[in-house]
Amino acid sequence: MTRRWVTRVALTAACVLAIVVVAGASIEGLMRYRAARDYPAPGRLVDVGGRRLQIDCRGSGSPTVVLESGLDNLGSLSWAAVHDSLARTTRVCAYSRAGMLWSDPRQRRSMRGRSPGICTRRSPRVARRRRGSWSAIH
Repeated sequence: MTRRWVTRVALTAACVLAIVVVAGASIEGLMRYRAARDYPAPGRLVDVGGRRLQIDCRGSGSPTVVLESGLDNLGSLSWAAVHDSLARTTRVCAYSRAGMLWSDPRQRRSMRGRSPGICTRRSPRVARRRRGSWSAIH
């Protein structure tokens, strides 16, 4: 009798867990759909190598200033406080990197068969890590 009871409890717990997981995934999908509908991307989505990146350009003039988000995951929104004030004097574009906000996810690529370029001793470039990303110094 005890073994039968343990089996029933385990089966009930597994069913409840499955229902919770399916319900959570359904709610997540619905909320993502509503967020995309209610909060469209500012600016526009441009095709870059088969993937869409969100860019918001404002103002006119020269030079064009490009704003890139750093350590946060707010994408182009991280520049909201200064975007309009800079746009009064020149053209300013803020964009969301791949995988952030409205931009498509980044593509995972293997480094197999690729020359590391900035990591070799013969290369005149030096790699430097600054605020969450790597940049090359000539």
